[in-house]
Amino acid sequence: MKNQYSTLRLLSFWSVITACWLSSCSQFGTGPTAVGFHNLTAKYNAYVIARDKMTEAEKTLDDNRKDDYNQLMPILQPLDSVKAQVVRPLLDDVIKKGSLIPSLHQNSKWVEGSLQKPSKPSNI
Repeated sequence: MKNQYSTLRLLSFWSVITACWLSSCSQFGTGPTAVGFHNLTAKYNAYVIARDKMTEAEKTLDDNRKDDYNQLMPILQPLDSVKAQVVRPLLDDVIKKGSLIPSLHQNSKWVEGSLQKPSKPSNI
């Protein structure tokens, strides 16, 4: 009988803790738990994935570019939209991931950087 009450007590304790934790992670919450949760998930779920895919797309474009050393080298590399079609799926994913942060994690410190990520592929 005593074991049954202690199990019930433990279960209700963890239910209350879980409910408090989940309610404190509102996207509009300004508490330290909510802000910490959204900073963590925004950075590692969307921002880092978008950054890595953008780096991969830039590396692919650089690897496919052929320089003509008999001509003057341009300071800014010209963008060819036909050659950029190879990395289009990566760039679409960067735009998608970058736009997730402002919509799902409004109180995160990664919102500003994520707004810059989707603007970069639209220039390619």
